[in-house]
Amino acid sequence: MPSLTTSGSPTFGGSRCALDTTDRLQLPANLFDETQGWLAFRVKMGFASTGGAAAPRAFEWADGANGDLQCGYDTGVDQWYMYRDNPGGSNQINSATQSFASGDDLTIVVAWRAGQISISINGANFITDATAQHIPTLVGTFDIGNSPGANRSIESSYWWAAGGNGTLSNADAATIHAFGNGEPDDLASLPGTATFLWRAISAEYDGFPSTSVIDNFNRANGSGLGANWTADPEGFGYGNFDINTNQAKPASTFSAMYWNPTSFNADQEVYATLAVAPANACRLIARQSTPGVSATEDNYDLEADNTSSYISYTLNGARNTILNLGVLFVAGDVMGLRCVGSTIIAYRNGVEIGRVTDSHVTAGGYIGMVTQNDNTTRFDDFGGGNYIPVAKSMLPGFITSGQNARGVNLSATGVTTLLPGFLASGQNARGVNLSGQGSVTLLPGRVASGEIVRGVNISNAGTLLVGRIASGQNVRGVNLSASGTATLSVGKVGSVATVRGVLMLITMGLEATDSLSLGAEGTDTLTLTPRTSDPFTLNPE
Repeated sequence: MPSLTTSGSPTFGGSRCALDTTDRLQLPANLFDETQGWLAFRVKMGFASTGGAAAPRAFEWADGANGDLQCGYDTGVDQWYMYRDNPGGSNQINSATQSFASGDDLTIVVAWRAGQISISINGANFITDATAQHIPTLVGTFDIGNSPGANRSIESSYWWAAGGNGTLSNADAATIHAFGNGEPDDLASLPGTATFLWRAISAEYDGFPSTSVIDNFNRANGSGLGANWTADPEGFGYGNFDINTNQAKPASTFSAMYWNPTSFNADQEVYATLAVAPANACRLIARQSTPGVSATEDNYDLEADNTSSYISYTLNGARNTILNLGVLFVAGDVMGLRCVGSTIIAYRNGVEIGRVTDSHVTAGGYIGMVTQNDNTTRFDDFGGGNYIPVAKSMLPGFITSGQNARGVNLSATGVTTLLPGFLASGQNARGVNLSGQGSVTLLPGRVASGEIVRGVNISNAGTLLVGRIASGQNVRGVNLSASGTATLSVGKVGSVATVRGVLMLITMGLEATDSLSLGAEGTDTLTLTPRTSDPFTLNPE
């Protein structure tokens, strides 16, 4: 998984990353474009609107005299700003005057295009400068929360940050703000051709690629690519690639090879640099099954030819194009393909250029590369493997209304935070205090003996096994005796609590001063079997 470069001592904890005066987080500059793009930040402010260090930065992408892009806070006028300049001049747009306290959470969204720069705070409509723009050419450092030069640290905590190379509307700014502290689920949940999502629980971020280069071809010229490569994955008699000046060169006009050490999971990706663009066509393949057997081989592929690019699938040896991407790859571009479930996504230089939903090929398999009627193409820096998204952060405190905790085994220590999902059948929840904030649904699972579930409305889909219901709480539509007799321990179903739709076998002895008062509803039948001859009184209501 790609990671931010860090310096100083950024502090990760509580689902946030806190930056001190000299802390730095840096992104690869190739994720963004100077002419068009956007960035969004969710920040817990470390200073009030009327305070703070001079000109703290939310981000800055700078390249010395060539210019920069930056978003910062002007402590002189209490406003956020977006700024762009080159040697010929500069542009700046400010937000409305701000009023926030230290500890407040803010969403800052900035966007830039060839003809304008814009800024939005907390989902408000963009404020835009559309005067003649001074667009820089930047290859320098891209800093989050600081300046590449003098220390201009924001001295605050990031909940998350995201960005992309598309455009944003006012509605998009509101959508981004609506994620709040909970963060977007993934790149696909973001507008504006997102290329970057950082969850601030570690230096790792979602982007493409998420895997490492597995062969850079940096070895002596020779026939074939070595023992880790096998020719003709699709079974049509295609030949080898050879090593030529530290690149993979097709040995014939039809060449194909796959990386043989590992058959990867269904969620996988593949990528390579086009050192020389194709004269006719080349492809990267993923989820390659039964290599070498044309009648049964399946895969997905990203094809680049001399006019466009395409996503295709092959099923039992028959290939079908399912999406014309309309993007021309040139020398130096990185081709990339990611398969996640039924979503197949194509990338150029780490930027998504198209996706399609398709379920023809669902299993995992091998990755590789192909040339079609083309011995011009040269591949370099081939990579790929299993795609594992960055773990979603866990928000402190409680499960919010309508949220579930999916397939989690909660240990017996501490308070554990649960994010969207559900407690899968057979999973245990131990040592957890489910607070009364929101309505929480426990689907089939087990609350361990002696634990307390407070403020919970247990749906009729769930089975609550041995455990404790706190005094005053309700259990509705639950079978407490799925196997044997369920035990309600000390803490019981307390005063004013109600048990509805439950078959209970009551065996008890009453002392001389005890009485039992029960009310039956509708067609309910109450049967009491005394254990001894102790007297008791039944008072119908």
